Amino acid sequence: MFQAQADSAIAAKVGKDAKEKFDEADIDFRRQRSELAILMNELSKKLMSDAGADWNYPEQMGPIRRRFMRDFRDGLYAPPSIERRHKISICTLTSNYS
Repeated sequence: MFQAQADSAIAAKVGKDAKEKFDEADIDFRRQRSELAILMNELSKKLMSDAGADWNYPEQMGPIRRRFMRDFRDGLYAPPSIERRHKISICTLTSNYS
């Protein structure tokens, strides 16, 4: 019985040492993961705010908005002939379904 108790105590110490090693490695891994997440967050903010950056959407929307407004204005002030052709084509399409 004494040998079994000694073996059990050795096994418990080995298990405790293994758990401590694992816990240290786990803490180190979590620390590195947190540092990387902080770095990625800072890089994302930089990409969103720097001029010419890929994620700077407000800056990229400027030329798109100007192009859209120009095309909208051109369509709004289109010559009446285009409007008449459009009405004729709509009437043709709808008359086929009557």
